[in-house]
Amino acid sequence: MELAKAQEALIANGDYEELFQLHAAFQMKHDEALFTVQFVLIMMIWLYFALNEGLLEGATFGKKILKLQVIDTLTLQKPKPRAIFIRNFVKTMTTPIVFPLLSLSFLLPLFNRRRQAGHDMLSKTQVVRDFDLILKKESDLLPEN
Repeated sequence: MELAKAQEALIANGDYEELFQLHAAFQMKHDEALFTVQFVLIMMIWLYFALNEGLLEGATFGKKILKLQVIDTLTLQKPKPRAIFIRNFVKTMTTPIVFPLLSLSFLLPLFNRRRQAGHDMLSKTQVVRDFDLILKKESDLLPEN
């Protein structure tokens, strides 16, 4: 309310320069608050992906429901913490900065044999259907000694 009264008084006095400075100060505080909220939200999203993929055998809750999993492309095992960090950092932190380019990154699976997005290529990971099922089916196909 005090801000509104101050604005009315400045307008009534015709002091538009001070009104502009008041508005600029308010806008700067508003921008700082908005940046803080955005940063906190981005960190929460990153933590969701990183912690879930790190603790739930390479899968978020959504991947678990769809029987998908992230694996290391070299070892075909659960990715190491470093790979999980890189994968989710690239995927999450760059979204608000370079959204158009990142959108192209999500189109990359259409054009490569392993169906990897840009963040998967950088972290040397891959999303696969339930990996335990794949291994079991492959082992069933192997001849017994």
